[in-house]
Formats: sequence, structure tokens, C-alpha cells
Amino acid sequence: VGLLYISLLTYAVLRVQLFDLDLKLKFVIRQGTVGAVIAAGFFVGSELLESIVPVQGNLLGLMVAGVILLLMRPLQSLAEAFANRVMSTVHDTPNYRAGRKHEVYRATFESAAVDGILTEREREILAHVQGKLGIAPEKAQQLEREVAALFQ
Repeated sequence: VGLLYISLLTYAVLRVQLFDLDLKLKFVIRQGTVGAVIAAGFFVGSELLESIVPVQGNLLGLMVAGVILLLMRPLQSLAEAFANRVMSTVHDTPNYRAGRKHEVYRATFESAAVDGILTEREREILAHVQGKLGIAPEKAQQLEREVAALFQ
């Protein structure tokens, strides 16, 4: 019985802590794309300018850096478009976050109610998860009713 509680609590905590993992992953994809384009641009630009312009050393690096700074906004737009294409269903909006929180609570409730019985300890865990996620009691009850209807 204790193992069940530990498993349920662990599952709930992980879901609460990682519910916005997809948003973080999208951010990493976007920033990684910008970093890769900047690095490639700096390398190609400096090599190209070195072969064209007879200037070498720090001045050449500063020229390439200036060009890259001018292109930062288009690069950021390119990276945003790439991240949106790769993760088209993930959007950092209040509605998206609220929906994900509801999914987490619903999944936690499903795990607790899988045997058809909610113990007092499971109720405590659910109340804790609900509070951490900031879900209104009415919404939590609605989600629980939806899940309970699935088990019938």
C-alpha cells in the first residue's frame, strides 16, 4: 500500500514539475537554431570576407559580428518559424498552460482512481496537486466527474 502512495505521489510530482516540458523544449529548439545559424554565419562570413577583403584580424571579426547583429531579428524570426513548424501544437499562451494543468490533474486523478476507490491519502495528494497547479475546486470536481464517467 505504501508503494502505491509513493508511486502516485512521484507520478503527480513529476507531472507537476514537467507539465511545461514541451514549452521548454520548444524554447531550446528556437534558441539552438539561432545559435547554429549565428555560428555558421560567423564562420562562413569571416571566411568569405577574408578571401574578398585584404583586412585580417580583429577588424574582420568585428565586421562579421556587425553584419550578424544586423541580421539578428530575421534570424530570430527564422528560428521561431522553425520551432513552430517542429512543434506546431505547442503555444505559450494562458489557455495552453491551463489546458496542460488540467491534463496533469486529470491524469493524476485517473492514476488514483484506477481501482475505483479513493483513499484519504489519495485525496490529500490530489488536493496538494490541485493547489500546486492552481486549479479551482469546481474545475477539479468537473475533471474528476469526467474521469469517473470513463470508469463506469
